Amino acid sequence: MSALASAVIFLPPAIMFKLDDVGISFTDTDWFICIVYIAIGWSYCIYLEQMLMAELYLWQMKWEKEVRKAEASGITPPEFNEIPKPSILDDISDLLGNDQQILNYH
Repeated sequence: MSALASAVIFLPPAIMFKLDDVGISFTDTDWFICIVYIAIGWSYCIYLEQMLMAELYLWQMKWEKEVRKAEASGITPPEFNEIPKPSILDDISDLLGNDQQILNYH
């Protein structure tokens, strides 16, 4: 998924590089904008990777907890894909291990 996002994000600079190779020239301002765009795109891709890995980590923790509960109860442990995927951006603290909503103090 992150590879697809990276491909989409970096398609405009790739087109610009290709056009430069075939002889279409760009101004210094165009190249400056391209460099800034690449920097922002790269930062977003790194952010996206980190969020996906954090979500995978939470999912693994949730699965391990369910396996321990199943083994303690003497039932067959669930498969990894049988555990619902947690969300990082909701108000449920999966990292703390409880399913209570986090209170928002604003």
